[in-house]
Amino acid sequence: MDYLRRYAPIGCRDWTTVDLLLSLGIPAFFSGCITTTVNTVFPELEQRPEPATVYVDVHHSEVPEGVEHVRQSYRAVKDKSFIENMNDAVDLLEGYRTRYTRAVTSRLHCYLPTTSLGLDVQFEPKSDADVRFSGLLRLSPTDFDAMRSRMRERLQPALTAIFEGRPEEEVYAIWSETVAQEVDAARARHTAQVPEAELPVTGREMAASATYEPALGDEDPDAVSVVLTPTDEELPLVGHVLRSAARATSKPLHAWVVTDSSDQVPVVEEFGSPWCAPPACRASPG
Repeated sequence: MDYLRRYAPIGCRDWTTVDLLLSLGIPAFFSGCITTTVNTVFPELEQRPEPATVYVDVHHSEVPEGVEHVRQSYRAVKDKSFIENMNDAVDLLEGYRTRYTRAVTSRLHCYLPTTSLGLDVQFEPKSDADVRFSGLLRLSPTDFDAMRSRMRERLQPALTAIFEGRPEEEVYAIWSETVAQEVDAARARHTAQVPEAELPVTGREMAASATYEPALGDEDPDAVSVVLTPTDEELPLVGHVLRSAARATSKPLHAWVVTDSSDQVPVVEEFGSPWCAPPACRASPG
């Protein structure tokens, strides 16, 4: 944190990191990802490749027979030097832009740079709820270009000062002034009161709400809340997870299991008298 405060304001790739740093009193703002600017590393292609699709670490889509499926994430990068990895990255991106016109991927760092290089990208992450994607998920062409353009605009004054040989204090003063409005906007967003949304209620939710009690009664301010969102296959493991969580804390434990399964959620007896009604379950520990 001392390091980050020294060089603040910190431009963050995603809003989750912005909120984390602001919560720690470190000036921060949402910059987006610098990989959106990789098109500046490569010259314009004299001729676009023939229409072709590459699949990169996909999990949801079926890869057609005969179509290339690339692994972009592999452990070998941990054992290579920075220069070796940079050269590999340039070669990888050069292959994407000269051989393909479309990509299907679960990787954020395939989606962003290949979009920057002009490919038509279908982004299929493992989970849309991944905290790394806040502010980056399925950007429109306009939003993507705005992020990329603003990245270059805010870097130009500080980089110009660096290339002119100005002292570090002056460079960071220029940086702070350049992004001051973005930091203020991030702080305002961080502290804003968000009104509760009025969501439409389905018939099934109305049936469940007839017996569902969202409060646990007298809340203990020291209680640890655990929220689980298991799949149907993971439901039998809920009891084991809660038992492990109970052993790991000396504080009262409140467990919330959220599922759209029609099955009752199994909860172990040592957690008191479980109360269940699909699609929600509440277990109150003793």
